[in-house]
Amino acid sequence: MTRSDGLPRTAERGSSGRLIAGLVVLTLLPLLLGVARDAAAQAVDSEVRQRALEAFHGPDREGKDGPLAKAGFDLALLHYEWVAYRKQGAEAAFEPSGSLPVHGERVTIDATAAQRPSALRDSLEALGLTGSAQAGPVISGRLPIAAIPKAAQLTILRAMRPARARTHTGNWSTLDTMAVGKISGG
Repeated sequence: MTRSDGLPRTAERGSSGRLIAGLVVLTLLPLLLGVARDAAAQAVDSEVRQRALEAFHGPDREGKDGPLAKAGFDLALLHYEWVAYRKQGAEAAFEPSGSLPVHGERVTIDATAAQRPSALRDSLEALGLTGSAQAGPVISGRLPIAAIPKAAQLTILRAMRPARARTHTGNWSTLDTMAVGKISGG
């Protein structure tokens, strides 16, 4: 069906606006649902948050002298969220409020050794660390969330944090120049 000007009827005034609005809604709907889910996940119970703050900062909630200070606040919060989740007896997979690298009941961590990295690696593996790797003083792997408090108490641990994806920045010409300089011995 065409109009007298040769355009199809669907291109008539108004119908294209409805088509565009429909496409916008279909495009944004998954995003809006994801934002709503993320907002719900980020709503952390105040008691859980208070316990994590105290575990990180200590009873005075000042400084970084609590029993989980070496684990950092993110891992302390993750641990207490997980404890609350387990107490509820929930059957579904645990999903933390933040965007931490959690896989089932494990979190991917980077732990920095205060001394001998191999000793830290052995200690973390004894606590259940799997898939461990070492780069200098840093030990990475998947640690059971339940083991976070014990790991934070290790004397050979300097600090621990959730592993985050890192990217290397720089422009290609700089990287090419660096590579060429290394190859040619310059």
